[in-house]
Amino acid sequence: MMRLGRRLSTGVILFYVLGFVVWRLLVASPLYERWWPLQVSEVFRAWSVAPLPVLLLLGVIGRSRWLWAGLLIPLIWFGSEYGGLFLPATPALAIAKAEGATLRVMTLNTWNQVDEEGTFAAAVERWQPDLVALQEVKFAFRKDLKEAEEVWPYQVHAPIRGRYNIAILSKVPVTIEKVDDDQFGCHCVQALIEWHGETIRVIVVHIRAPDTSVKFRRGIPVVRRFDASNQVLSYAALAKQIEESDEPLIVLGDFNTTEGQPGYKRLYQLGLEDAHEAAGWGLGFTYPAPRTRVSWLPFPLIRIDHVFFNAAWQATKTWTTPLMGSDHQALVVDLRWDGQE
Repeated sequence: MMRLGRRLSTGVILFYVLGFVVWRLLVASPLYERWWPLQVSEVFRAWSVAPLPVLLLLGVIGRSRWLWAGLLIPLIWFGSEYGGLFLPATPALAIAKAEGATLRVMTLNTWNQVDEEGTFAAAVERWQPDLVALQEVKFAFRKDLKEAEEVWPYQVHAPIRGRYNIAILSKVPVTIEKVDDDQFGCHCVQALIEWHGETIRVIVVHIRAPDTSVKFRRGIPVVRRFDASNQVLSYAALAKQIEESDEPLIVLGDFNTTEGQPGYKRLYQLGLEDAHEAAGWGLGFTYPAPRTRVSWLPFPLIRIDHVFFNAAWQATKTWTTPLMGSDHQALVVDLRWDGQE
């Protein structure tokens, strides 16, 4: 019986390790662009190491150094991709926390919810963000926001893709706004804000979600189709706006894109940095918020809400929390002025 257990343990571990290696090779190959299951796998890439705790226990049963060596492959990959998110802040970040003014920003896709229980009002009262970016703002909630001028004296409300409205709430002056709702545009709103004598460009985005077909089987979502080609044009339009910006820049909102997808990586190629990668702790998942899209799900699965910034800033703190019953978690970020562009 013991021998059978060892064989089963060995088989399971070898199957997982070989599958993991083949998967990473396929993702790096041209097949990634042509086969949608590979693209879906990159959306949930961080979960690929979820079996490791059980497999490590099986490795104890198998009593083989080769099994343990094989499990180092996914461990090393995860460490290289996500390990920094579980380390303490760097000395440079500690210096940034001690110098310069801080701009606190918040982003939330409201999922067309209204603030019936006052959770949004309580959150902004507690956290005191200087600027809030909202997506999918329902007309009734937009009306409530406009009546809160004593809290948000500067507001921008813009229709994006019909009912998917974007709102910018600011405690500092907004001097200009620009809406890109073109079919092949970035579906974003630009604003210039005046802050501590500096003109800051803010771009709030709501990138289109990939074209998908999801069926539920016994409460479990199953992806039947996934096509992210519609995002290519949106990111191209966003890249153009970023490249044309000469000001200190913040790009935030619902990107409908995870850290493993091409659109996210393109923003890094443009010289921007993700606040969670810079100052967050843990995986920072924002979607779907607990018990919203999937009623039994107690935690989010992926990170698609981001705050990006250029070299004028340093991120010092980030956190997420469920809010307003939305299927997205709110993301709050402290950005310390660095002054280097």
